[in-house]
Amino acid sequence: MSEFHSDLRNLDVANPARRKLLTATAATGLAMAAMPIASQAQEAPKGELSGRTAFITGGARGIGLGCAQELAKVGANIVLYDIASNINGIHYPLATLDDLNNAKATIEAEGVRCLAIQGDIRNSDQLNIAMQQTVHEFGSLDFLIANAAVYQIGLLDQLPEDEIQLVIDVNLAGTIKTVQVGAPIMREQKGGRIVIISSVGARAGNPRSPVYCTTKWGVIGLAKSTALIYGKYDVTCNAVCPATVNTVMMNNESTVKHELALGADGNWDMVEEFTRRQHPLPVGVLEPRDIGKTVKFLCSEDAALVSGEAIDVSAGRTANWPT
Repeated sequence: MSEFHSDLRNLDVANPARRKLLTATAATGLAMAAMPIASQAQEAPKGELSGRTAFITGGARGIGLGCAQELAKVGANIVLYDIASNINGIHYPLATLDDLNNAKATIEAEGVRCLAIQGDIRNSDQLNIAMQQTVHEFGSLDFLIANAAVYQIGLLDQLPEDEIQLVIDVNLAGTIKTVQVGAPIMREQKGGRIVIISSVGARAGNPRSPVYCTTKWGVIGLAKSTALIYGKYDVTCNAVCPATVNTVMMNNESTVKHELALGADGNWDMVEEFTRRQHPLPVGVLEPRDIGKTVKFLCSEDAALVSGEAIDVSAGRTANWPT
């Protein structure tokens, strides 16, 4: 993983009197910024999830932020947990501290409280500190959205060993650790919802991203196993499998030119056209909030009996896989 700065960072510099800092173990050198400051611009929305709290990994942008926006819209308080730093070996830019700060402001604009924490899902101590802070600030951990992941492109026999291990450590082991820390809190509460973001890459193979696909198949197994383990405590666990979504993970030069085999002249408009041809429904690339809507449903009372499932959000693409 990338180097963490040794100093503690506070993303809410405009209001120092209300700063709250989290510290991790000295060995990890983690810089975490906790910002439990509710927006004063408007009253909290009166929605189905009012008074509940969602912890979202990879929450600074993309699908994580899309989930946060949809949950905040119906009243949930939000904790955004993100590494907010680049990772050596990942060939596209990850979220930044500015992204995390901006995401916090976006969520607060919905009238709910938001806590933003810089942290690494590969480190259980960091996750534990962040989730305990969540319970301390909000009183409960009701929804755990395990979204953080990285993408990797490369033919199987050409991938460096360290990059293979990196993707496994983040996407698979990091997701396991996220659930490993969060699920026992829900067990003690006698209830909660866990949603793991998988991929349509877990519905078929992909010759250009074999390790990524492997990790996304793996987290479906985690979702189903977690549903079996924690069901008796009224904890549900499901996976959501998105098709191509308009995020930096996909909308970057490396992915466009290599993963989609578009070559040197490839561009995002070509991705949109290519994706539209794959979808039975008349849409192209999905947007993060399209995934957030499904996650919102899985956190609602209407989904109380939905557990152990892998739900595709693919505009029909996986109904006729592959094309």
